[in-house]
Amino acid sequence: MVSTASKNVVCFLTQKMSTLSGLLQDDILRSLLVKERMWKNEKGTPNKYPFKRAEHLSATMAKYSFRGHEVNIVDQLRSIITEMGNGLGLVRLLHTGGSRQACRISSCKPRYVTNFLESDRSCSPSDEIDTPGKVMDDAVYNKCQSIYGVDYFPSLLSSVLKELQCDRYLNLIDFHFIIPAIIANLIESKLHSKEKPLRRDREAGNQMIADDGFVMGATFVLKVTGQEKSFDELQWFTSANRHLEEVLISLSHITEHPKGSRIFGLKLWDQSCPVAILPETQKEIDKTKRYQKEMKLIEYGFNASRAIMS
Repeated sequence: MVSTASKNVVCFLTQKMSTLSGLLQDDILRSLLVKERMWKNEKGTPNKYPFKRAEHLSATMAKYSFRGHEVNIVDQLRSIITEMGNGLGLVRLLHTGGSRQACRISSCKPRYVTNFLESDRSCSPSDEIDTPGKVMDDAVYNKCQSIYGVDYFPSLLSSVLKELQCDRYLNLIDFHFIIPAIIANLIESKLHSKEKPLRRDREAGNQMIADDGFVMGATFVLKVTGQEKSFDELQWFTSANRHLEEVLISLSHITEHPKGSRIFGLKLWDQSCPVAILPETQKEIDKTKRYQKEMKLIEYGFNASRAIMS
């Protein structure tokens, strides 16, 4: 069952990679990626990818659609990558369940029996007892093989790599440039969905965000296209976290200044006196903090996914 599912997932991933490659052939998207490549060539490798640049690229892609599709380009990219990650997650769940089942079955084996065939021979020297003992040894070995040799991701990656040995996938070379823009779009969508009040005709379960597979899918595409190092050179997460910290610092200095108030002027000399923060500013601070948490969660997800696929 697991091997059959893995083969189907390989076909599914290959199909999605083909769809992704076709989407990146869009003239508008190609021109945007050329600009990003030129920026990197001008600035050099040590420079961090600016957060504002990712936001601008995300907003620009959101204005266009691919071949008249109702969904804009950035949402289409996010959807394709998420579906790929969900497929990889399914394979991982199946293998984890198979390993757990094999472990449960192996626990039924007596501890004092290391080899059924040798144990049976020690009890009875007859050759007729060899066949059942060998059958039991083979059954235990096959059931427990998944415990000691879970090597499904490397084999899955190699299978997909064989399918990608084609010139039509050459336009994926700049894929790493769109990851920051999609992450910015993903976080904005999550925050907007969480802040949106529930309608009476909708249940809470329908409001859940279904982008959990994006991180795994993005890591997979970077892996099979050999762009992990190129993405690391952007230093995206470092740049984004620093930008959000600077935003919080700047917002914390925006306070309420009542005009013509002598009492407020006297309070400026008293550092122990709490300073009022505008309600709008407090909302921006809370939103930025939530943005920080989502960014950290995605960063940790990238690290975990890369460790799984290594």
